[in-house]
Amino acid sequence: MARWMSCSATAPYPCRTKPATPCCWCPSACPPPPSAPPRHLLLAVEDHPFQLTPPARALAPVLDALACPITPVTVLPLHHPLAAGEAGLRAAQTCGLATMLLSAKLRRVVGVRPATGIGEAADTLEADLVALLDQGHGWVHKMFSGSVIADVLRYSQVPVLLLPVVTE
Repeated sequence: MARWMSCSATAPYPCRTKPATPCCWCPSACPPPPSAPPRHLLLAVEDHPFQLTPPARALAPVLDALACPITPVTVLPLHHPLAAGEAGLRAAQTCGLATMLLSAKLRRVVGVRPATGIGEAADTLEADLVALLDQGHGWVHKMFSGSVIADVLRYSQVPVLLLPVVTE
């Protein structure tokens, strides 16, 4: 984790040599890398099932050892039923990322754009690490298609951990 947290923003989108591996991106607006591990991790989820790649699941022992709270967050449109998000929560609880997720409660942000809602939740929760699910598609696609990942990376004040998911 310390190696990931020491990265810096040198490109508009972090490129990986192996697309299925996790990647941490630290925005230039971030304060210097912390000497302590994260105190609160925000995991952004959509309202549908997902599976992490094996390299992403390999982070489980590290996250379990950190023992920091992990809060799954979903951002919903204004007129969406508040019951939404449960499929993403169940996937988060069973994806193998961290034992702490088994008892996690879903936090819903309503009526804002996804990247804005993720940023607001990170501020409210005082999360010092945001984890996003990365479905692939390549960094060029993300930068020019208006993706949530690109927006979060562009405006985040804290490091962002990209967790690749299995795509079908």
